[in-house]
Amino acid sequence: MRRLLVLSLALSLAACGDDDGTPLDAGTDAARQGRDAGPPIDAGTIPPRDGGPFEIDPGTCDTWGVDDPGAPISDLVAGAWTFVPFPDAHCMDGSETGIGVNLSPSGTQRLVIYLEGGGVCFDSVTCNSVGGRAGFDAERLESLSLVLNGYGLFRRDDEDNPTRDWSFVYVPYCTGDAHAGTNPDGYEGRDQVGHSNVAAYLRRLVPTFPELEKVLLTGASAGGLGAFANFDQVQQAFGCTPVYGLDDSGPVLGDDYMRPCLQQKARDLWHIAVPEDCPQCALEDGGGLVALWPYLAIKYPGRRIGLLSNTRDGVIRSFYGYGFSEGCATNAQMSATHFSAGLIDLRDNVLAPHDQHATFYVEGGAHTFLISDLGRPMAGGITLAEWVRRMIDDDPAWTDVGP
Repeated sequence: MRRLLVLSLALSLAACGDDDGTPLDAGTDAARQGRDAGPPIDAGTIPPRDGGPFEIDPGTCDTWGVDDPGAPISDLVAGAWTFVPFPDAHCMDGSETGIGVNLSPSGTQRLVIYLEGGGVCFDSVTCNSVGGRAGFDAERLESLSLVLNGYGLFRRDDEDNPTRDWSFVYVPYCTGDAHAGTNPDGYEGRDQVGHSNVAAYLRRLVPTFPELEKVLLTGASAGGLGAFANFDQVQQAFGCTPVYGLDDSGPVLGDDYMRPCLQQKARDLWHIAVPEDCPQCALEDGGGLVALWPYLAIKYPGRRIGLLSNTRDGVIRSFYGYGFSEGCATNAQMSATHFSAGLIDLRDNVLAPHDQHATFYVEGGAHTFLISDLGRPMAGGITLAEWVRRMIDDDPAWTDVGP
């Protein structure tokens, strides 16, 4: 039990959000540095499944948009964080929440939407260590603002940062559902409505930024999973404005790695939002979420979505390890070898047919990239800053890098 508590705590804290609103580093213990806790667990393999061809009719981008748009957000200050409350957005404790907005000092028509991480909540252990349990309000943003200015993507004084003069939106994490839930009666009655909250934010963000050139939707750990899970509704909301997705350390892997029972647990508790026209993403045994990668590629040709990951990420392995226990009831610690194989399988078999997907893999067991200096991580001979620049500039040199 002690080991389970440590691993679950690592998952919560390493994703940059403790219950006081202060981002925390992943640390250096064995679980977070990717050392195996024991021999690999044989949970069997999932037979190949063919969910059938995609039947997607996205329409044209000029028919997209938000339903029932709200009033533009006012009284924002360039270069400073402003908390914007949303009475229709809620944390897991039922309290109201909102977002932080920081306008571009140069007035550039480009926007970063960053989803905070902080673990997940689906049982008593994970819910006791997940970030944002006490909610998120203006006071929390004020205490966090100086730290946010040091995040890699938010560093306005870093000439290597490709988003330094963009406007920023910070979406706090207080629902415990990887920003993917739509259930106001989640685990033990918690409001697990992260996906619904994002929908509420979009109804005002779209009219606040009506002339955008491009949007970068991103997040780390649970926020990375959330950016991936929300890409469809965010691109729909912004219509013809291209949205780029960047999933930092929240990889949705094939069912042999992100096991169906774990996916089913999230479906049952959080009512995760899966596009209605992607039945391949919700198979009868609970699996199939990996099909969201080709679904998005087919639905939005030309819209780039990248994945960042360490090859032995100990935090994500501790989460996915639940899928290797009987009934997905306890943490079984997915081996580093198996996790690495899952990343390679995703890159070489799922993403390879689609030019708008690419990966940035770094050898090691650490967790997350975007809150740190973007000039330090390197893969394939280039820095993360340069790789992100190539993605958002539609540079043809943007491709898979790393082991």
